[in-house]
Amino acid sequence: AEPLCREVLSAWRTLEAGEPVPRNTLTSINILAELLHAQGKDVEAEPFCREVLVGFTKALGEEHPFTISSAENLVGVLRSLGKREDECQHLLDRFGLKEPPPRRGDGPARKEIQNTVNGSPPLDEVD
Repeated sequence: AEPLCREVLSAWRTLEAGEPVPRNTLTSINILAELLHAQGKDVEAEPFCREVLVGFTKALGEEHPFTISSAENLVGVLRSLGKREDECQHLLDRFGLKEPPPRRGDGPARKEIQNTVNGSPPLDEVD
């Protein structure tokens, strides 16, 4: 899925170059960032999350649901990296987020997702 997401993003960047609101590009960046985050590739996901947040903030304003969702995604990635809690709190305050988003990477459901993303079958399917 990741190579396809990167290919789609590249195409949208080309098609929407110069657009005042590159909506499809921003959406593609967001999808790639979430995929990388789900794969545990948070170092790679972080700059994409930042790009999406800046883009949606400029295009739609701070109160738009896409912008708020982007802020939540960035907080989730930063927390998964275990750093920058002050920045996380600033984002939560800035975008009026009452509850911090749940940390990804915890619990048995996450392990099953990680195994599936990495191509391994869930443990209950292994003989």
